[in-house]
Amino acid sequence: MAIVYDKIGAEFFIRLDGPLDPLGRTYEVLNRPGMNGTALRELGKKANITELMGIRDVVSFDVATTTLVTYKGMLGTAATIRRGNSVVTNIIPIAVEEVDRYVVQTPSGGIVAGAFILVTRWQLLYGLAT
Repeated sequence: MAIVYDKIGAEFFIRLDGPLDPLGRTYEVLNRPGMNGTALRELGKKANITELMGIRDVVSFDVATTTLVTYKGMLGTAATIRRGNSVVTNIIPIAVEEVDRYVVQTPSGGIVAGAFILVTRWQLLYGLAT
């Protein structure tokens, strides 16, 4: 059985951790001074910005830098995220930053069996329903 790696767009990760906030209806609570009761006004569909932590292996520190440049090129473009057997479409990466980069003594598997680990923090937002 083939290993299914997590991914954002075309980029693979050993693991993506964190919640994804789905697109949903938002409301404003209306209270008027001197009036009894409360009303709700629907504002439309919206999602909160959420964060995922991405972990992947690379073959060198130089490749880690190149990978970060590739990640930055994905910002602002709708992508599909796969985590395990779950697939979510129309996610827009709005920020990515390096959290850590380190060497492992003995690589055991991973995407490229690299001895270097790149940890990134992604800020993501559901796109508008199409």
